[in-house]
Parts: sequence; C-alpha cells; structure tokens
Amino acid sequence: MMRRVGWRRALILSLLILAATACASGYEGSEPGSLAQDGGSWTPRPTASPLPSLTFTPSPSPTAAVTTTPTHTATAPPSPTVTPSRTPSATSTPSPTPTPTATPTLSVTVTANAECAQAPSPHSAIDGRRLVGYYGTPLGRGLGILGRENVTDTLKLLIDQLSAYEALDPCVETVPVFHMVTTVADDWAGRDGDYSHRVPHDLVQAWIDKIRAAGGLAVLDIQPGQADLDAELEHLEPLLLQPGVHLAVDPEFVMGEGQIPGKKLGHVDGQTVNEIQSWLAGVAERAGEPKILVIHQFDNRMVSAKEEIVDQERIRLVWDADGFGGQWAKMADYHQYRDEGGFEYGAFKIFYNYDRPVLEPAQVLALEPPPAYIIYQ
Repeated sequence: MMRRVGWRRALILSLLILAATACASGYEGSEPGSLAQDGGSWTPRPTASPLPSLTFTPSPSPTAAVTTTPTHTATAPPSPTVTPSRTPSATSTPSPTPTPTATPTLSVTVTANAECAQAPSPHSAIDGRRLVGYYGTPLGRGLGILGRENVTDTLKLLIDQLSAYEALDPCVETVPVFHMVTTVADDWAGRDGDYSHRVPHDLVQAWIDKIRAAGGLAVLDIQPGQADLDAELEHLEPLLLQPGVHLAVDPEFVMGEGQIPGKKLGHVDGQTVNEIQSWLAGVAERAGEPKILVIHQFDNRMVSAKEEIVDQERIRLVWDADGFGGQWAKMADYHQYRDEGGFEYGAFKIFYNYDRPVLEPAQVLALEPPPAYIIYQ
C-alpha cells in the first residue's frame, strides 16, 4: 500500500517538474511583433519601439541652406482646380507635415525668397517672371476655360491655379494672364468669306481692365482663317498700345487660298514671324514697353524655315508647345522647339480635358528650361 502511494506521489511530482519547465521556456524564440499562443488563441506580441515609417514629421533645420532641391512631394493647401505636388523646404515658416508621393524623375530647385538671385526686370513683362494664363474667348464657351465663367469668377479660378506655381518656385514672380482669342477661326466662310470672326473691342477691353487691375497681363490671340493677317494685326493695334497687352498668332489657322480651318493645317514661315515681330516692335516703341509675341506650334508642318527668324530688341518671342495628349509626347515637343531656331522663351499648354494625364505643376517646372509661360485651356 505504501509503495502504491509512493509511486503515485512520485508520478505527481514528476508531472509538476515537467509543467514548471514548460512555463519557464514558454515563448522563447518568438520575435517581437509575431503571433504567440495564449490560452488557445493567437494574439500579437507587443513591440518595444517601432522604427519610423516613411511618413513622419521632420524637425525644421535651424541652418537651412539658401537653395534646396526637394526630395519629397508635399501636399500644398487645397484649391478648387489643382493641388500642388510639392512645396519648398527652405522657408522661414515650417510647413505642415508632408505626405510623400514619390516623383523620382523630377528635380526642381527652389531658392529662399530672401536670397533670390534674379529680380524681375522692370523693363520686361516676362524676364524674371513666370506667366500663368487661362486660354479661351470672352464670347463664351468652346475654346477653353476662359469664357466658361464670368470675368470675376475666371480670375478667381486663375489665381487658385497660379498659387501652385508660386508655392513651388517662390523666387519667380508669378503673373496671371488672360489669353484671349480675339480673331476666331471658323469652318464656315461667314458673310465676308474669310472663315473667321472678331470679338468686339469693348468686350475684350472689359477683360483687359479686369486682369490689369489684378496686376496681370492680357495676350490677344489671332486665328485669322483666310483673313489678311496684316489687317487683323492693325485691327488689334489700339488694344496692343495699352500697357500689359501682348500678342499671339496661331499658325494652325493661318490659311492659304481655298483652305478651310479645321480641315487643313495652317502654316507660317520664318520670314512671316520676322514680319510680325517688326510690326509689333513698332507698337512696342510707341507703347514704351517691350511686347511679348507668342507663336503656337504642335506639328512640324506649322512653321518652316525657323533658322531665318531674327531677334528683335523690343520683342520677347515665346514658343508655345501647343499639343494635347500624352505627357511624354508633349514634353518631347517642348524640348524639340527649345533646340530649334527662334526659341527665346518657352511656353507650355495644358488641356484640362484632353491631356492624359494632366501634368502637375511640379512636372511642368521640371521641363528644361522651366516654361516662362504656362497656358491652361
């Protein structure tokens, strides 16, 4: 009897020793953050100190460099039309916590305002500045965003769009522009048979007055159709003599005899560009300020003999990459025109409804050189 009791007691004692050993070694070998068994269910083990993730709040550096190249993309304050994809990191006031969205192909150098290298020229509307414009016609919808709303609401939308570029490149004065087609090409002959019609001067003047009151510029654009180009220039002369009013010509709609806009691609040559510059230089002299001349292009057939284009002292010649569609083709056009004759300043047009995708402001500024004029249609 005693032996049976002793055997049972020894068995119980052995089981107790085994249980104690198991409790001592329980979760040994489990990594922090892995799952561990507890009472038949799996629960995460706590981690001691998590490593910082890709989204974090940086501490502002007390000795920020004057010129910085942002390596991340920060979300700027929201606006109705666009959210800037980047804000400068070298500013006197720390920016909100950035939300990185990698854009590895972009590199925009931003310089602190207090140490900007180039001040805007008092003698030119474009040197040391960046123009951001809305394109269309004051007659109403159909050609672009300008004309869809009344003049006051259009200006508000434009200022919102412009603010994205101000945030990205605060060293460059950013100027709003109303880019108005004032001679509009038609695919019907009309009463005068010239396949174009004019916007009344009083309507154009109201938009000029509004943008100038906001510190901006106006660009008057000619799509002559079969009308005489010289006659269309003369028609605009009273408006162009005003300060802050400039000119654009669209070769797409400079039609030859028997050609119909929209059915045949228009064309100018280098000598025609020179003649327009010479005429506008006379207006600039009388107006007492250099004038901007914008030439649109999206196809090699639109402009020939660019090597003949000469520099005019009173003219700031701007070449606009005017095509819509894929971003790589658009950027390739811009860089092609940069390397051809006649290029002084670059312009880049963005189509809200037809570009796929619509380029963000940071991508536009990554063009080389960054455009002096960005046009939204």
